[in-house]
Amino acid sequence: MRWAGPADIDAVMDLVMGLRRHLASAPAFLPLVVESDPTKIHEARLADPANALWLTYVDREAIGLATCTPPTPPNDRLFPVALRGDGSACGIGGGYGGAFVRNDVRGSGIGKALLNHVMSWARDAGYDRCAPDYEPANIEAERSWSGQGFELIVNSLTRTIDPRIAWANSGRTDADLWRRW
Repeated sequence: MRWAGPADIDAVMDLVMGLRRHLASAPAFLPLVVESDPTKIHEARLADPANALWLTYVDREAIGLATCTPPTPPNDRLFPVALRGDGSACGIGGGYGGAFVRNDVRGSGIGKALLNHVMSWARDAGYDRCAPDYEPANIEAERSWSGQGFELIVNSLTRTIDPRIAWANSGRTDADLWRRW
């Protein structure tokens, strides 16, 4: 395991896209929307020492990642009110990278080892609390986090309908309604 830097952008993007594809499947069904140049956002965050991103390797191949971010803008939206403000809490997952282990190595203990590494680093960095951020519909993530001893303190649900499939849109024109596919 090692801290990722700007030179790791390809490995990070592969794993971030793996996470996005995972979340686009059942039961989360998050729309898989890719920014026009997603690497720029991730390169800037990888260069920021306040945003820790750890990569896990097996045989020189990146197979997992986990982020650890302070509760400062833009990350503060990820934190429950109880964890904001005093600087002693960090967020794991969520944010710019997430927490993800490739499907072909899940259940091997790699995710647990990665989490233990991140928690040890957070403790050494002065954080006394960590809050994981994950989609409530991601059942695998919920099982994983609760199995690691994390306690649910906030549960929220946001439903976003992709406008390309939202047929009940009052702003649609007659031409939209009768267009041939």
